[in-house]
Amino acid sequence: MLPADRPADQLGQRRTTAQQRPYYPKRTILDLFSFVDWVMVLPGKLEREFDAEHTQFEEARSMKYVTNIERRGIEKGRQEGQICSQQESVLAVLETRFGEIPYDLREAVTATDDLARLKRWHRLAIQLASLAEFETRRHKR
Repeated sequence: MLPADRPADQLGQRRTTAQQRPYYPKRTILDLFSFVDWVMVLPGKLEREFDAEHTQFEEARSMKYVTNIERRGIEKGRQEGQICSQQESVLAVLETRFGEIPYDLREAVTATDDLARLKRWHRLAIQLASLAEFETRRHKR
């Protein structure tokens, strides 16, 4: 809030100055963020706060345009996230139910990028009575 005694012309001058701030192209800003990401990793809470502020900034500056390449990258990232999450879910259920997981099985789960197969394995890990039965059934279609 500005003091009540500030003359109106000073307020107008501040608005004009704010409007004359330099405009940075989207590519420059993205390059800067890439550099910052490379140099510094934020803890989870700070990263979420930064993301929220960045979203507000983009909305304020109307930088909502996403290129087709960026859109494909976002979609690929979502798919990879789903696969990674499903891999972790399969391993977590197996570990919870059966204890230590053999190295070969762990490698097979983490090497699989077929989301439908991972979902099927997750259901099997929940339903089957033993790790040996899981090993046998995971190879069947």
